[in-house]
Amino acid sequence: MYMDSWSNLPPPPRPESFPDDLETVKGIVGKYFPIYEVRVEFNTISLSCNIEADKLEGGFEALRVEMKSSNFIPILKYKGGEYIIHVVKQPEMKFKSKNINIIMLFATIITTILAGAILWIILIPENSIGFTSYTDIFTFSNLANGAVFFALPLMLILGVHEMAHYWAAKKHGVAASLPFFIPVPPIFIPPLGTMGAFISIREPIPNKKALLDIGISGPIAGFLVAIPITAIGLILSADISIPAGYGDASGGSWMIGESTFFLMIRTLLFIPEDIVLHPLAFAGWMGIFVTALNLLPAGQLDGGHIARAVLGDKARYASYAAFGLMLILGLWYTGWIIFAMLIMMMGLRHPPPLNDITKLDGKRKALGVATALILVMCFVPIPFSYEPVHYDMQFHLVGIDDNLTDSRSIEKYTSPTKWTNETEMILLSYNGNVNSNVSIGVTSTNHSLADVTMWLEGDNSDPSTELIIEPGFQNTVNITLQITIPPNSAGNVTIRVYARENSQGLEDEFMKELTISLELSNS
Repeated sequence: MYMDSWSNLPPPPRPESFPDDLETVKGIVGKYFPIYEVRVEFNTISLSCNIEADKLEGGFEALRVEMKSSNFIPILKYKGGEYIIHVVKQPEMKFKSKNINIIMLFATIITTILAGAILWIILIPENSIGFTSYTDIFTFSNLANGAVFFALPLMLILGVHEMAHYWAAKKHGVAASLPFFIPVPPIFIPPLGTMGAFISIREPIPNKKALLDIGISGPIAGFLVAIPITAIGLILSADISIPAGYGDASGGSWMIGESTFFLMIRTLLFIPEDIVLHPLAFAGWMGIFVTALNLLPAGQLDGGHIARAVLGDKARYASYAAFGLMLILGLWYTGWIIFAMLIMMMGLRHPPPLNDITKLDGKRKALGVATALILVMCFVPIPFSYEPVHYDMQFHLVGIDDNLTDSRSIEKYTSPTKWTNETEMILLSYNGNVNSNVSIGVTSTNHSLADVTMWLEGDNSDPSTELIIEPGFQNTVNITLQITIPPNSAGNVTIRVYARENSQGLEDEFMKELTISLELSNS
């Protein structure tokens, strides 16, 4: 992002040496364009000129460069069928020392490394299980991995973005500061360590071409860097294994939204949806998200600069629409309301360039359309959401025609000369979002009439009266129940099967029982 340091300054006072300035201004402007009328309005000298269309752009740019050395700013307008050049004094401006840029850079490197170390612990399951104290964040291994897999790629995306702005400004002869990185303590969720970066444009933008080139260069450059970082990060994410007993892989945590472009990369790489995101993939996701954020056509955002260059004064409607969209989305994600307020404080209307008349060429208009498509593909309406821990255990008998039931009554006639084995199928469905440890037990009210055992489908171990299983996320488990009835059995017996969720000390809350009632007769 870049910001116009000059656009919100108060107008310069009327110079005391106004007669001398008037003659100087007339002399400079007259070298490039014939003057036929001069007016003085407080602190502005307005000169009506005869300007040929084919000489307008080049002549005005040469005029601007010459006037800059004399601390004058020319502003070209077309009104009432005539070209008017308004000339004002360059306001006195004071700029920060480059030491501030260096200090903020090193501070942001530190905060992003700390954020990366935290992410390295909480996003990698085996590291999370081994986490015992907050001092573990400061171990060399965690800091090194946080630097390599998060701080470095994120700072690279942001740095390339801002330096592209800087180089584009220099190419157009516009004074600009070095990037200001914004450090943030990694105490928020998710920990990022930075709020981004910006450069300060220290003089007016000369024309629409410069306005678009400077505005578009940052998002495009940062976006191109974010693509391979995201792809490599997703490949590393697919290799992350979830250890047995790891209980909080996708629930009770912050979840990220998926943009269309992020989904495309994940699909092309055949990466499944439900994965633990590697810190490198998260850095790439942040790069893509920052691209979309900057391309919103509002105020001093990069998208605001691009919209002003392409749409002219009508860009204000795009700015109002983007502001309204952020307020609406704020109903689902409050961060958008905060961002909308920041945009409003910086101003929703973008100042025009000095030459707001010269048209953009077709190539630049096409680039403007391309950035609009990038915005749509990279935008995430709800970037972060919290999904609380959720247990949902469904436990049923499978009846005839696969009907599910919690109880069944069976009238059974048995032969007096042989044993009888009856089987029942039980289906356990787990729709929770955390790993679950489930105890399943079975008992008979009268073992002399009917004994009972069970086993898991595909399990070659001996039948048992108690099983402990981990069904996994969004998974189902088939259990076979065998009822053994001895010969000459007569009477009533009830088979009870229970399932109990053992995780998090919630055994009593998450328990379900099935019953099978048998009426036995030897006649």
